[in-house]
Amino acid sequence: MENYDGQMQFLSNEYENSLADYKREQKDLIELEEHFSKLNAENIRVQKEKELDDLRQTLINDEKKRQGDAARLVQAFWTGTLDSLFCEDIYAPFT
Repeated sequence: MENYDGQMQFLSNEYENSLADYKREQKDLIELEEHFSKLNAENIRVQKEKELDDLRQTLINDEKKRQGDAARLVQAFWTGTLDSLFCEDIYAPFT
């Protein structure tokens, strides 16, 4: 009987230790899940912010290109107009 009582006491202590370890690990797991949940939310926020910055930069680059194209068109128009007027001045005495 003593052997049985000693064995049951050992198993009971072993169970309680295992249960305490399990509860501690569950608590740690919950804390880690909360921590990584916050990290994931932060990573998503950073990713969306980067996407917005990329979109903003794309819009700025498109606007610069559009303005450059418009400037080239206006310059070409005036270059053609001035060349035409210059040629008329040169050839006017011959006509």
